[in-house]
Formats: sequence, C-alpha cells, structure tokens
Amino acid sequence: MKLSDAVFVPEPAAGKPWAGLPAGSPPAAACGQWLAQFAGEPPPPVRCLVLLRTDSNELRLAAAHPVGAEAQDLHSLLAASAASPCADVVRTGHGWLALQPLLWGREMRGLVAAEYLDEGDARRALARLAWGAGWLLAVATQPGADPQGDALAEARGLLQFMAAVLAEASFEGACLALANRLAARWRADAVIVGWVQGLNTQIVARSNASRTDERANVMQQACAAMDEALDLRQTVQGHAGNHFGCAAGSLPAHAAYAHAVPCEAVATAMLFHEGVPVGTVLLQRGAPLGPEELEALDTQCMMLAPLLAQRREADRSLWRHAAASVRYLLHRAGDDSLLAWKAATALVLLAIGIAAVTPVTFRVTAPAVVEGEVQRSIVAPFQGYVQHADLRAGDTVRAGQVIATLDDTDLKLDADKWRADLDVAQRKEREAVAAGKRVDMRLAAAQGAQAHAQLQLAEEKLRRVQLVAPFDGVIVRGDLSQQRGTPVEQGKVLFELAPLTAWRVILKVDERDIAHVDADRKGELALAGLAGVRHPFVVKRVTSIAAAEGGVNHFRAEAEIGEPGLSLRPGMEGVAKIEAGTRTALWVATRRLVAWVRLAFWEWTP
Repeated sequence: MKLSDAVFVPEPAAGKPWAGLPAGSPPAAACGQWLAQFAGEPPPPVRCLVLLRTDSNELRLAAAHPVGAEAQDLHSLLAASAASPCADVVRTGHGWLALQPLLWGREMRGLVAAEYLDEGDARRALARLAWGAGWLLAVATQPGADPQGDALAEARGLLQFMAAVLAEASFEGACLALANRLAARWRADAVIVGWVQGLNTQIVARSNASRTDERANVMQQACAAMDEALDLRQTVQGHAGNHFGCAAGSLPAHAAYAHAVPCEAVATAMLFHEGVPVGTVLLQRGAPLGPEELEALDTQCMMLAPLLAQRREADRSLWRHAAASVRYLLHRAGDDSLLAWKAATALVLLAIGIAAVTPVTFRVTAPAVVEGEVQRSIVAPFQGYVQHADLRAGDTVRAGQVIATLDDTDLKLDADKWRADLDVAQRKEREAVAAGKRVDMRLAAAQGAQAHAQLQLAEEKLRRVQLVAPFDGVIVRGDLSQQRGTPVEQGKVLFELAPLTAWRVILKVDERDIAHVDADRKGELALAGLAGVRHPFVVKRVTSIAAAEGGVNHFRAEAEIGEPGLSLRPGMEGVAKIEAGTRTALWVATRRLVAWVRLAFWEWTP
C-alpha cells in the first residue's frame, strides 16, 4: 500500500462521495463526525487523521481533526505503517502516535492515526481505535444507495454484539454469547469459537451447547479446520469438494469437516488482537456466504476480538498474570523506549551482581569515646573552705604540682589549742610526780596523750591543705576557680586526673552487631577532633550487659590504642570500625535489612 503525497485534500461538499474512493465509500463529513466523536472523549488527542484507500491503491487523507490540521511531518510514519499494516504506538517529534490499520481480511482499506503527548494515553486510545475502526470499516465497505443507513444498521448490530460479550462475567460465557449471536445473525447451523493455544486452536464454546467434548471426532475435525485457517491467517470458506473465498488452494480440513457434519459450507473467520491471531470462529451453514457477507463477518470478528482478548486476560490466574507481566517487561526491555532508564537499570543490576560476588572486609561501626586507662580522684581531706584553685579541667599538671589549696586558718587555731593543752597536761603530770600523787599523775598523762593525738591530727590536716597531683596528667573533671570561699564536705570529689600516656577506648557496639565482635579483634578509630588521623586499636574486653541510650541498646567494649599520640585527650568522641572478617559487598550492604525481614517474618508467622 502506497501513501499518497497529498496528505491533505480539501473537504468536498456535504453528501457527495469522496473523490477517488470506490463506490459506497463514506463522505468526508462522515469521517469528520467520527473523528469529532472520538476526539471528544478524554483525554483529547493533539490531532487525529483518517486515511482511506483510493482506486489507484493509495492512501489519501479523508478527514482530520481539528479541521485543517497539517500532517506533513507524519508522512514518513504513516508511510511505514501503510507498508507494514500493524496496530502500534510510535514516537513522533512532539509526542506519541497511535496507528490502527483498517484491514479487510489481509487487505488494507485505510488507516486511522491519533497523536497524544503521553505514551500511556496513546496506548489506551489504541484499544478505542480498534473498536471504532471496525465501525468505520463497516461504513467504508457498505454498498447500496443509502450507505449511511445500512452502515448505521450494521453498526447497531455490532454494538449489540459488543454489549452481549461485555455482559458476560467470564471468558467462556462471552465466547458462548458470541457463538449464539453469530449463529442467529448468519442463520448458521452451528458456530464454534476457538482460541489459539501455542500453535493450535482449542475449542472454547459452541452455539446452543453449554459443554463441548473435544475428544469427539467431529470436534477434532473442527479444530483441524480452524488450524487450517490459522495457517493461512485469513477468513476462508470451504465445501465438500470445492472452496470459496480463498486463493491458497484447496481446504482439505474444511472439506472433511463438511462431510462429517454434514453441511453445505464451512466458513472460518480469524480473531486478531494487536496484529496477532488469538482465535477463530467457525460457521457451518446450509448455504455458502457471499463475498460481502464474508467481509462483514470478518469485520465483526475484527471488532470483537479485542473484547474477547481482554476478557481472556481478566480471567487468567494470578500466576498467569505474573508471567504475562514478565513477558511484557522483557518485551519492553528489548525495544528502544526509555533508553536512559533502561541503561540506569542495567547499571544498577550490574552493580548488584558485582557486589554479590566481590569479597570485602566486613567492619562493624560503633560510636567511641577516649578515656584514661587510669583515672585518679582527688577528694576533700576534711571539711573546710576553698582558698585557692588556679587549675581546672583541661589543664595539664605534673606530679606534686599544687592544684588547689584549702583554707587552713581553723586548722592552725586547732593546732595551737591542742599544743597549749598538751603543755598544760605535761606540767600537771610533772607536778603530780613531784607531789607523789599517782592518781593525778595518771589523769594528767591521759590528758596529755589526748592533746598530743589531736595535735598530730591537726598537723596532718595542715599537711593536706594543698591538693597536689599524684602523677603527670590532665585534669578531666573539676573546676573550683569560681568557688573560692565556699565550703566543701569531707570526701567530696573535687578533681579527676588521667595520665597523658595511657588511654583506652570505650566502644558502644549495637546489639545487632555484637555477635560479630569479640576480644582480640583489631580496628581503627577516627576522632571528631582528629578526623584525618586513624588510631589502630585492639579489643580487650566485651561486656555482656546491654545499656539503652538514645533508643538503641548497645554493649560496652573496651579497646587498647596501639600507639597513643600526644594529641589525644580524655573525653574525645569519634567512630570506631572493628574488623570482623570477610563478606561479600552485597551481604554487608543488606545484612541489617535481611535480619529485620527474617525477624519480622518469624514474628508475624504463627
């Protein structure tokens, strides 16, 4: 079929046949009305066209909506569709074009095209085009003096057929309704509807029969006749001894079925959906169908085939739906649409495949904090007042350096008092010895011992007035610089010191990862204050008690830093990574998700 270069022809006068079309073809006004009705249903197309075959076997533009729409930019796409008549959705420069050929058997009588901005709208419109194109084709092929009246009658009959098919709740019921309607319409003795399964046809329904026995010889011969038409991919009619409507030679299967029934003529029409034969309709009659009747039967089957195909798809099981979806996705994966998304999907799948086989070092990540390996508390030796406190948390001290001084005024007064009491007791003791008073001597000696003990206690407290550092280190807690003159209680912790050369790391391991952490595991520590430095460590101890913090349960693990630097300070926080063996990259990335799914599945299952 050749596409005419004249892609737009002015609309002729109303009521006159279209110039150059065969007798009985519809006028441009009828095509325009059909396009206007089609375009009125949402979503509206950008433009839609009807092209019909002329006497010179060319496709010429019969009508366009909106009227006067240009179609020069679609010439190449329309020509390609005319050369290969198949319903399809193709990409244009501005959107998507739904193409529906008007086929009469295997002969192309015209072409309907509708352009949409969205591909989904174009594909949904393709089904409506398939139904409406059957009506337009019936109009285009009706002979007689009043083609519009005959066409309307035929269209009314087609709509009744569609309503009968749509009214059924199952695929088998729809096929049975179709068989009964066709038998009444064509005065057939019997009508058999078959559906294509693989390369063969399987009988689904027979007119005026609720069940069919496919094992019967007559039914097997009917299947053979339908397979014969399926091989030819066109509507055929056979007879016991001759054939009608087929130029491909004799039809032995049709002749055998006609002998077996017996009947005068056997006609088989094809059911096409999206250019693929999906089923057949076999009619057995007492008289053969004429050429025009065969064309009308073919039109009816072409219009009803999409309805049966959709009903068949709706009745499929869940697994068949899934298999069909997979086949559709595989088909879409092989075409040239959405190349960017397909390339991205391929890269993601490739990355997942590589990650599933690539071994990497599995490391458990945990928050960490640095502490001194030994921490010494400096407490108040007695109840008193703060006199001096020049150092505070963060300051570095040396062994013996004074950190703070307590007020010693009361202590000195107590020492003087007990020293005076000691002198008085000693004098009394000497006088009692001189006087020979043994009782007074012992009493004075006891008072002297008590005064001496109290004096030693006061002197010991005076020696502890200055709080000194027990070793070289840093003050990690404590600040009395703003508390001068304030009282302190005996035993209160005033300062905490940590050495500068011995550190330990406290790891807070998530309970989901504790199974992968044990003693002697190695790792690295990165601190927030020293993000560019990595400190190696070795896990020394893992506690068996969990603690909740921030809504997450974690276990405390202690680790030893291999080479502590002078830049470390107690209280510094960071992130630690503990080596826990070798796993695949995919396992490392999905381990927590898989663990959650397994736990949730176990929780939800009875």
